[in-house]
Amino acid sequence: MRRVQDSNGDRMLVEKTFDTGEALLNYAEGPTSGTPLVCLHGLTDRWQYFLPILPNLAMRWHTYALDFRGHGGSSRTPPYRYADHVSDTIAFLEGVVKKRAVIFGSSMGGMISLIVAGRRPDLVKAVIFGDASIKVEHVR
Repeated sequence: MRRVQDSNGDRMLVEKTFDTGEALLNYAEGPTSGTPLVCLHGLTDRWQYFLPILPNLAMRWHTYALDFRGHGGSSRTPPYRYADHVSDTIAFLEGVVKKRAVIFGSSMGGMISLIVAGRRPDLVKAVIFGDASIKVEHVR
């Protein structure tokens, strides 16, 4: 566990790891204020992509920002298929968040968020996504 200052240098995030049984996922967690909001980054990013907006989000939400496997501080555990990112995200929601969450996904994270919501609506309260390339074969 490592404490990380947000981009304003004041509110603290705690960087942690979660073992899915197949991969170690690195993530940051903000103050526990409100509904869980899980941030999922794009293909070439890591959880720090969300640092500029996490302070404002943390005022209302219990924020989590996850590194997908093979990204940031998460383990380099192939394969890196969408199906693996979906399974990892579901395991994270079940094992760490433990409540219905809003998922905020950017690019690849947006596609993963939609697939997770479709497969496990019991874990997802809502989805916010942007710049997601949605293909039917990925959703099935």
